[in-house]
Amino acid sequence: MKRDRRRSEPPRTPGVLDLREGAATAAHDLSTSLWRSWCDAAAVTLARVHRGAPPKRCVLCLDGREDLGTSLVWATPNDRTKRSHANTTDATEMGAYAVATLAVHAIDGWRVIARTPTESGADLWMVGKNEPPDAQIRLEVSGIAKGTGASGVAALRTRLNQKVAQIRRGKSAEPGIAAVVGFELVRVLVSEVTIR
Repeated sequence: MKRDRRRSEPPRTPGVLDLREGAATAAHDLSTSLWRSWCDAAAVTLARVHRGAPPKRCVLCLDGREDLGTSLVWATPNDRTKRSHANTTDATEMGAYAVATLAVHAIDGWRVIARTPTESGADLWMVGKNEPPDAQIRLEVSGIAKGTGASGVAALRTRLNQKVAQIRRGKSAEPGIAAVVGFELVRVLVSEVTIR
């Protein structure tokens, strides 16, 4: 993508980030099986850190701005789904892909279209609404399962800074977006990264 993604108009107003099966989403153009696996991993991670009813409020922040206001919903995973995502490290990573994909789509209409190659500096390729595939940019994602309060927010900010640096170090020249998901906090921090 040749242009700077920073714009003068405000981001879209996010609504519901819906991880449930059957939820219609224009946030990606990935295989149904991969998307379902990511959503299942997110639900397992969320159920693990929130032992009761899922919180509906999700704090979604773009480049340090105030909370853009949204909610996060997921289905309660059954035992089979929990066993399938019993590796907590993998479940957190895969679950973060799903939540981040929905978050960047809610903020600015981005649509994830593919995984990136190794050493690109990011995890996923995405394109803007009504833009050609060659206008793709990178999305680097990370997830932190546990952490609350000020220390949890500080850990998210530190991880976001690391992910911004990773995009800049990558071998791809395209600009990108870094997104860090805090599952226990139910918070997503997002930052646009311009490559000079």
